[in-house]
Amino acid sequence: MVEPYVEALKRDIKSGFGVIEWNLLWRRWKFNNDSVISVFRKTAAKNADKIAIKSETQTWTFKMLDQFSNKVANYFTSLGFRAGDQMALMMNN
Repeated sequence: MVEPYVEALKRDIKSGFGVIEWNLLWRRWKFNNDSVISVFRKTAAKNADKIAIKSETQTWTFKMLDQFSNKVANYFTSLGFRAGDQMALMMNN
């Protein structure tokens, strides 16, 4: 039997490496001047048919999520919003 603290240590080390990985990714995106949108587009293009969001009632692929976000963006563009405008969305979870 493995001691509980050994399992906790393994979990903590794995989590620590995850934090380091995210920090390295974040720094690379920042260095490359990538935005959230550009990172999402690259991810969606690379993983189009993979599941992006899954709930009890729905499953969305990256392609579906990208298409929906484009619809939302086009709607706000049609209302006259432009790049650089600030807005807030209030929506249900």
